[in-house]
Amino acid sequence: MQLRARFPIYAKVLVKPNICIRPVSSTPTVLKEIQTKSQRDKDQHALQKSVLEDIFTEHKEAPKTFAGKAKEATVNSFWYACLAASVAGLIGLIYTVGKEFFGNDSPQVVFSKSLKMVKDHEEVIRIFGEGIAGFGEENSRGRRKALKSQKYEQDGQERLRLEYHIKGAIRRGTVTVDMGNDAGTWDYRYIVVKTDSRPIETIMVVDNRGPRKFLI
Repeated sequence: MQLRARFPIYAKVLVKPNICIRPVSSTPTVLKEIQTKSQRDKDQHALQKSVLEDIFTEHKEAPKTFAGKAKEATVNSFWYACLAASVAGLIGLIYTVGKEFFGNDSPQVVFSKSLKMVKDHEEVIRIFGEGIAGFGEENSRGRRKALKSQKYEQDGQERLRLEYHIKGAIRRGTVTVDMGNDAGTWDYRYIVVKTDSRPIETIMVVDNRGPRKFLI
């Protein structure tokens, strides 16, 4: 004789992190609820996406009246002028920075080129020793500051004077560089090195104050 179950069969259905026990007969209802929730989430996501697309792809309707067109043209001209001014300012800034750091009359360029000439000079090496290094002004705490430079005019010629310090294994000294602008070309007038301690000694590294010139 076949025995029939007197009680309904139960099944475990995992809907959420908690485990629920429902009768087998109610399983289609659970699946329907899951499908309904999934469809509702999709509809909500599609609605949000549609709203965002409307925001970012909204096209402003072109004005039809003369006053509206004139107003739009004025606004556009203002923004174009702002853009042009910004570009011009950026170009001017790049030119100024480039001239300051890479021009022949740039203190940094004059310092680097003249220091190389000083370090290669035999008399300077003899007096100051090997391992000569150059640097700018120093404050009371020994911190080194920017190079000391000055532009001036003399005899109708634009000139540049630069001063910095050097230190070798034996002594310390000061270097003075003077340049002149001759027809757009910057030339060394002289480079002179002077010791800071006694006995005071002066070395003329370059002297172009005569008819001969040394081009930078």
